[in-house]
Amino acid sequence: MNSRAQIVGTSKRRRFALRPSVEGLEDRTVLSSTAVMAPAAAVVHIQAASASSKATLQVPIVLTGVTITGSTRDASTGVVTASGTATGTILGQSFSTPLSATIKPARTPRGEPVVTLTLQSINLNLLGLTAKTGDLQIVATGRPGGGSLGRLLRADVNGLAAVSGAALTSQVNALLGNVSLLNDLNKAIAGASPRLKSFTPAQATAGSTLDLSLGSTNKRFAGVGVKVGAPGGGAVAVTLSGTPSGGLLGSVLGGVTGDVTGAALTKQINAALQKITSTPVPTLPTLTGGNGGTTTATGGTTTGTGTTTGTTTTGSTLLKIDLKPLDINLLGLQVKTSEIIVTVSASPGSGKLLGNLLTTVSGLINLQGVNNALNSVLGNVVALANSASLSVTGVNVGGPLDTTTATTVPVLTAHIAPVHLDLLGAVVDTSPIDVSIVAHSGQGLLLGNVVADLANLLNTLPANGKIDVPFLTSQIHTLNSQLNTQIPGIAPATSPTHTPPAGARNVLSLNVAPINLNLLGLVLKTDQIQVNADAQTGNGNLLGNLLNGLLNTLDATPQNLTDLNGEVNNLLAKVVGVLNATNLTLAPGAVGSLSQTLQTLALPNLVNTTGTPATAPVLDLNIASTTSTAPPVDVNLLGLLVTTSDIHAQLIAQTGDGQILGNLVYNVSHLLDPGGVLGLLTILNALGL
Repeated sequence: MNSRAQIVGTSKRRRFALRPSVEGLEDRTVLSSTAVMAPAAAVVHIQAASASSKATLQVPIVLTGVTITGSTRDASTGVVTASGTATGTILGQSFSTPLSATIKPARTPRGEPVVTLTLQSINLNLLGLTAKTGDLQIVATGRPGGGSLGRLLRADVNGLAAVSGAALTSQVNALLGNVSLLNDLNKAIAGASPRLKSFTPAQATAGSTLDLSLGSTNKRFAGVGVKVGAPGGGAVAVTLSGTPSGGLLGSVLGGVTGDVTGAALTKQINAALQKITSTPVPTLPTLTGGNGGTTTATGGTTTGTGTTTGTTTTGSTLLKIDLKPLDINLLGLQVKTSEIIVTVSASPGSGKLLGNLLTTVSGLINLQGVNNALNSVLGNVVALANSASLSVTGVNVGGPLDTTTATTVPVLTAHIAPVHLDLLGAVVDTSPIDVSIVAHSGQGLLLGNVVADLANLLNTLPANGKIDVPFLTSQIHTLNSQLNTQIPGIAPATSPTHTPPAGARNVLSLNVAPINLNLLGLVLKTDQIQVNADAQTGNGNLLGNLLNGLLNTLDATPQNLTDLNGEVNNLLAKVVGVLNATNLTLAPGAVGSLSQTLQTLALPNLVNTTGTPATAPVLDLNIASTTSTAPPVDVNLLGLLVTTSDIHAQLIAQTGDGQILGNLVYNVSHLLDPGGVLGLLTILNALGL
């Protein structure tokens, strides 16, 4: 166990023009629990700030609003007590915390009305940064004969005597929501001096910790006196800690090394605090008050006791994933889908093992919040993809495929009826699914031209009216020659040798070249995939005998089939090569049109703070043989033999500058990491509000 160096302040206090100051501190080493003293950590010094020093700590707390939800007035004294919520920012990050208020009217015409606001403890756990304050009390007093605000405060407080019930609550809200009053309260809060009680630098896996005290202050503005401090007087405790690997904000504070001393160290700490303040995360439910309440993802309100009110998940539905319609154009190859909805439900009951299990565990996490967040992110990812355009380098302009007449050729139309699956009470339902692929030919539409030409390959038959394998091979060879002229930089694929089993005849040997397609950080990768189809003749081999007879009718020799397979594989290699060479470009303003929360989610360093790109596997499909001889897929259907090579496909989210889709998916994938950046869940919840 390493020893930890802690810097503890003296009791001497100095103030300069009400600016935050830092006390002189002495070094104190805390020994480890073992009998042998571990090497001491680096000694840290912080000097007292002088009048000329600019090394002052700043922990800005700003009150932005007060909402009163209930109020009562004592009939004998006229004192009004109220409760509600205070909102604001600490270090630039939004919070909401329970608040209580006491409003005492002036007892005499020259008396002083007093408004006391008590904010419960503010707690922050956001992107690796944690902050906790003690209760904060603000007392505003209307001075007799004071300025305009003082007279307004006296009038508003006196006016409370004439109302009750909902009208009383409404007038209290108007009084405490006065912009001028809030400005003066914030000026008084800003006048409180943060003093450093102790600083523990980050060591090993432990983050750095700052223990501060926010000194009490007493200000006067336009006839209103304002006191700020802990209830009953004194300073307000503030504790900040940051874990370097915990997230964007934690890495800032956790990065304070403490390798300097005195005022230089104070500047180092303050620079980190200022950077956190200038990097606001756009979400209000992040901070909670009191005993650490949480915020629902469906618009409920936070309470200090951790209870929430508002919309909650009902029924047996666990997740409802809504994938918006996809409409992308891949260099003339247009792919469209219908809206796809997948619902996962739990159906408990007798004999419903999985339904009972899912019902039990569904209450352990905020599934509705995750659902809302996931749908919001997926919807925006689809919108970004639909607005993007593909371009490819290395294409010769004006080549034979650039002069193709503009046409539209339907390639695929698929309809899948709704799917319903019930496995021991775990229920999955889908909406109808429609998929279409259309090839658009024309100038610059490379893939559309290729697929359209391929679809029209046999529009004109040979003179004898018969289609044989050499004719089909020559047609594909012509298309490959045009592709070679258009995209000379993409090499043809090799055709691997395939030896059919004894007594079988090879029909088809396809070789799909490796795919490496980067769509703004979403990377699709595959290894080379080989698919073989052979015809096995013999008694009972209906399909094998049929295919073998058809090949004999066409006078197809083994060399004919080898040549045909080579041309088909070359064509596939060119198409895959084009995809691998493409660049995805978003429409102008696409990112700027996203909400501020989504723009934050698209930051490359929101979760990954290492400074180098990181990856997260989204999908990893691996179908591999367990032996060196047997193929991983081996099918014999009435003499039709189908085998494949190992199949490995990956979808990876990669972070980095400009990798918008990769950043989004990477950050979402870390939503529920054990011990991870739990503040990210709150950001995602905000997407569903």
